[in-house]
Amino acid sequence: MGRGVCNVKTIIELYDENPIHNVLATDVFRPEHTVFVGQGAASRRFRDAVAEFFRLRGIGTEPHFIDCGGAPVDIAYILAEVCSVYPDCAVEVTGGSDVALIAVGRMSAIRELPLFTYDMSAGRFRNLHACPEAEGVPNDRGFKAAELIAAAGGKMTASGRISRGDATPELEKDVQNIWRIFCEFRNEWSGISSWFQTLRSGGLKVSAQLKVRKGRNLVSIPRAVLRKLFGADIIKNLKIQRNNVSFEFRNAMLGRCLRDAGIWLELRVFFAALRSESFDDVQISALINWDPGSEKAVSNEVDVIVTRGITALFISCKKAIPSPPALAEISALTARFGGGFARAAVATMSDVAREAPYIALRAAESGIGLLTYEELSSANLDEIISALLN
Repeated sequence: MGRGVCNVKTIIELYDENPIHNVLATDVFRPEHTVFVGQGAASRRFRDAVAEFFRLRGIGTEPHFIDCGGAPVDIAYILAEVCSVYPDCAVEVTGGSDVALIAVGRMSAIRELPLFTYDMSAGRFRNLHACPEAEGVPNDRGFKAAELIAAAGGKMTASGRISRGDATPELEKDVQNIWRIFCEFRNEWSGISSWFQTLRSGGLKVSAQLKVRKGRNLVSIPRAVLRKLFGADIIKNLKIQRNNVSFEFRNAMLGRCLRDAGIWLELRVFFAALRSESFDDVQISALINWDPGSEKAVSNEVDVIVTRGITALFISCKKAIPSPPALAEISALTARFGGGFARAAVATMSDVAREAPYIALRAAESGIGLLTYEELSSANLDEIISALLN
């Protein structure tokens, strides 16, 4: 049975709303067949999810999908049929509805039906009945964000504002330098980003006024910011004369990032997580298609995703105090695509507990972790992020 030592060639999976419950045993044991049984098990969305997950993980198992009624007698009948076709089967009972588990109990009382489950706390499978080969088999492979999202029926299609491929050591050093400037001028940064947005895009060389009109507003950039950017080698050839300024971005990436007020939180969190060796995957600006098989599917962007084992942490980055809709959005995305073991967090430059205690309370009630300015500025940010997954 593949990576495990169990000689069972067919796994029966009881369909579960928690996506990782449906596919973990197949990923670990790699049987010849996996039969998914339950209400919703034969839906187009679920079949597509299994196919994409198997593709990403390189699983050669042949999947079968059987939708059945909700009564124990219906499920028991289907199980009996499956067992007659695949006499070498075992039932994995980590997931499944209460009704399905009752049906399995009835079946195991009638025939010697091997049963096993996954012990989340130990990270190992356990033999429940007549399947001793599964006892103690570990889940020792990490999951990438795209794989967990695929198991949930979504697809990580691309990167939004910045891609993982942009994460060079050079950019990390630049982010560290700009982060210090960003923190020093954080109360003015929205206006500073607005000033950069008025510059002609695409070119590295800039010639502009320190105060310019953007729509009905007058936006400006402090001379001190320009001098600090110059000192950090973010811009070159800086010249300031009265209300006029000229300089050159060191590269196009820095020019794009300086036009984006909130990206520095994303980059700060992303590089801190990337430096840590405790995560299996770290993604930034991840675009998630809710239903890649539908022409009307919508997409959402998650600022940072980190994974460890079967657990994912979805992080939303907000410069200002996160709003209740922002909390609801990251909570919904986490529940939908992270599975039952996922965590949600919001990174913000505000002191939420002091400035908006009702938001802090709502986040706590929703199980959403908060990374505030103090944590974001910590040299141990990677450890703080890691603790959110514990």
